Amino acid sequence: QWGLNKILAPQAWDLEFGQTSPVVVAVVDSGVDLDHPDLRNKLMAGYDFVDNDPVPEDNVGHGTHMAGIIAAQAQNGIGIAGTSWLSIIMPVRVRDRLGGGTHRQMYEGFVYAVNHGARIINYSASGAHSNLKRAAVDYATSRGVLVVAPSGNDNLGIPQYPAAYDSVIAVGST
Repeated sequence: QWGLNKILAPQAWDLEFGQTSPVVVAVVDSGVDLDHPDLRNKLMAGYDFVDNDPVPEDNVGHGTHMAGIIAAQAQNGIGIAGTSWLSIIMPVRVRDRLGGGTHRQMYEGFVYAVNHGARIINYSASGAHSNLKRAAVDYATSRGVLVVAPSGNDNLGIPQYPAAYDSVIAVGST
């Protein structure tokens, strides 16, 4: 896991593992593999805004990948260690089998996450500005929820939303 060393995670873990009560991170994405051995003990109830049911099962893999990076169980002899492995994941499915979703689903996912106790929202999609994206971010941040989103994968220098909103932490890869 070269990425953990790149961001100095082991040094941070020497100082602090996290709060005594776990932080709830909503992964607003393609859902999460609810039986994943590194994640199944780290999950709380979520929702599927694609199929409109309470089973946010990932059939793409992207949301599971993001949840693992965030909170995969460490020191269990399988898989990886998440960067914040004391966190709890709230899986919120807003992306379908092809990776697509609507701005309405994204908005509903953010509202659900905030109203059900998320302290952080990880939204791993980017694109053009929309009023619903802005409203989703504003709803979350006005209630003290941190929003993290990607700055894009295209290297074109075009602002990607919601990451380009001032209140969002934009992330990129190295």
